[in-house]
Amino acid sequence: SLNIEHCFDRQWEGICAGTDLIIESGEINIIFSPNSTESMSYTGIELSSGTEFAIRGGTINIDASEITTEEGVFYGIAGNSTYRTEPIEISNATVNIKGPNRKITDLERFSSSFGIDSQCGDVNISNAHIYMDMGTACSAFAFAAGNRINGEELSGGNISIKDSYIECKTNGQIRKYSSYFQDIVGKEKLHFYVGEHAALQEVPFEEAFKYNDVHMGRYSRSEGQYTCFIISTEEVDSKVTAGDINGDGNVNLVDLMMCLNHVSGEETLADDAFLAADINEDGNVNLTDLMRLLNFLRGESGKL
Repeated sequence: SLNIEHCFDRQWEGICAGTDLIIESGEINIIFSPNSTESMSYTGIELSSGTEFAIRGGTINIDASEITTEEGVFYGIAGNSTYRTEPIEISNATVNIKGPNRKITDLERFSSSFGIDSQCGDVNISNAHIYMDMGTACSAFAFAAGNRINGEELSGGNISIKDSYIECKTNGQIRKYSSYFQDIVGKEKLHFYVGEHAALQEVPFEEAFKYNDVHMGRYSRSEGQYTCFIISTEEVDSKVTAGDINGDGNVNLVDLMMCLNHVSGEETLADDAFLAADINEDGNVNLTDLMRLLNFLRGESGKL
C-alpha cells in the first residue's frame, strides 16, 4: 500500500507521472488535508503528455472531501489539457474519488471539480467499480473526455465501458451538467440510471446525456443532465424503500422523526434518505409526505 497525505498552501499533486505509469495491484490512498489558503489547485494523479497510464488492478482512493475553501480546482485523475493523446485505462480495479465540500457563498470566487478527466484522450474501462462524489463546486464534472489541442482539432473524447459499475454524484452551481464527452462506445449494451438526489430511474442514453451542438461556445459534446448517474453493464436494483429513511429495513418512529426534522428545517436529508422520505415521489419532502408516514404508522392507512 501507498499512503500520500498533503497539508499544503500552494499547488500539489499526489502523484505526477512524467513517464509511463502502470498500477497492477495493491492500494493507493491520496488524501488532501485542510489547507491554509483560499485559492489553489490539487490533483490526485496528474499525467504528462503522451504517457501511458493504466490501472490494471488494486484500489485507488483519492479524497479531498475535507477541503472547504471557496476557490480552487480539484482533479481526481487528469491528463494533460493541451497535448495528451494516450487513453486512460482502468481495468480489474476499484477507484473511489471524493471532491471538496466547498462553502459556496460567492459564485464569483470560482471553483471546479473533476473526477476523471482524460483531457485530450479517451477513457477505457473494463471489469471495474468506480465511485465518484464531486462534493460542491461552481462547476463539477464526474467524467470528462476530449479537448481541443492548441485550439484546433478535437482529440479523443470517447468512453468505452465493459463489465463495470460506475456511480457519480455532482453538485455544480453554475455548470450543472455532470459530465461531458464525445460518445460512449457500446452504449446500447449498458444501463443508465439518473436522478437529482440518487440515481434510481433507468432512462435511455439520450435522456441521461444530451448532445449539444455547441459546447461551451466552441465544439459539440454530450453532457450529463442529472446530478447523479449510474452507468452499469448489469441492471441495478433499487436500494430505497419508501418510508425507511434510515435504511434499517423497518418503517418506524425513527423514520418519522427524521422526516419531521427535515420538514421543520432542523436536518437536511439527502441521497437515499431523501428518496425514501419523498413518499409521493414529487421530488420534494414536505408536510404531505410527513402526514402519509404518520397515518401509516398509526394504522390509519394500510400503505404509504
